[in-house]
Amino acid sequence: MNFQKNRMLLGIPFFVIINFFILKYTILLFREEFNEWYLLILAIFLGILHILPIIYESDKSTVLGRFVAKTMGVWTWILMFLTMDVVAIYILDYVFTIPKWIMCLILAIVPILTIYNYYHAHDLKINEQIIELNNLKEEMDIVHFSDVHFGSIRHREIIEKVAKGLK
Repeated sequence: MNFQKNRMLLGIPFFVIINFFILKYTILLFREEFNEWYLLILAIFLGILHILPIIYESDKSTVLGRFVAKTMGVWTWILMFLTMDVVAIYILDYVFTIPKWIMCLILAIVPILTIYNYYHAHDLKINEQIIELNNLKEEMDIVHFSDVHFGSIRHREIIEKVAKGLK
């Protein structure tokens, strides 16, 4: 197994634990009791879904693998924002009582921000600048290329966008 696969496999228990606790404390905002076993099964299922594209897409990319990878990428972003929201709600609720409708409003913003930020993080931007230099003897084009997230899932898509943008 290569380094990326090993790293993902080692990180999966942490990912499952984070999923479990963030979902648990989100549910506890609204319910006193619930069956944690169902939540544990969901967290393990999300962990399995998280590693499947890494294992299978490195050999041959498939439509299903790309879909699961993108879905899990969006879920990871949701989890990150949900973590910040849940921590903030619990801290604020410790200081003063927050009505349930405000908690719902704060939590409803999570998917909207997540999808917006995920889209912009994966959107290729091409900025064209003309720089005039006095002592330049001939015209030249310079390409600065940075912060591209290549991987087994998105490599073809990114290369096609870059090629199209450089024409």
